[in-house]
Amino acid sequence: MARETSPWVLPTLVVGGLLAVCGVAAAVILMPRAKPAPTVDPVASVPSLPLAAPSASPQRTFNHSLAITSRYDEFEDRSSYRAELGEAVIDRDAPIPTMTVSLNFGHAGKRLTESPRSFILSIGTAPQPDGGLIVLADGERLPFDTPINRGSMRYWSTAIVPSKDLVTMLRADVVRCRLGGWEFAFSDEQREAMRDFVTRLDPDLLP
Repeated sequence: MARETSPWVLPTLVVGGLLAVCGVAAAVILMPRAKPAPTVDPVASVPSLPLAAPSASPQRTFNHSLAITSRYDEFEDRSSYRAELGEAVIDRDAPIPTMTVSLNFGHAGKRLTESPRSFILSIGTAPQPDGGLIVLADGERLPFDTPINRGSMRYWSTAIVPSKDLVTMLRADVVRCRLGGWEFAFSDEQREAMRDFVTRLDPDLLP
């Protein structure tokens, strides 16, 4: 004799199945979601390297608050160093309000294997200068080859300064500079930062 099926069995099974599905969905919704991985800035993620001669500490503390940075580019296999000197002190009658300056050096590989032969003095101006960089260091005239590159907001004059001439500038008591028709000078703090920069790369350049 066939067993009689209760009329409530089928609806109960359907309802039970729906509740089970809903329970799984709720559990999935309530489960804590993994946080997305933060976006990594490929430039910021490059570790800042010590300058070329970290073991050779300067003989004195350099008194300045300007930034000196370094970076190694794995793709180019090249190290670069920069001293951010900020704005130069320009003649009040000059037609430009600011002149942004940095001192730079670069070499192939991770480690510096020889004393720097030259540095790049990068000078940013709003109008294009009409000539290269000339420096008077205690009266000694130092003209420099100064290619000019046009940026999005400024013209960048990149004066190629041999190491011996930079040392002359940093040892001099009076230094006057002219880029095209604009005369400017470095503050005591800027010259101190340049001494710090050079000494970190090679302590023997400024004994």
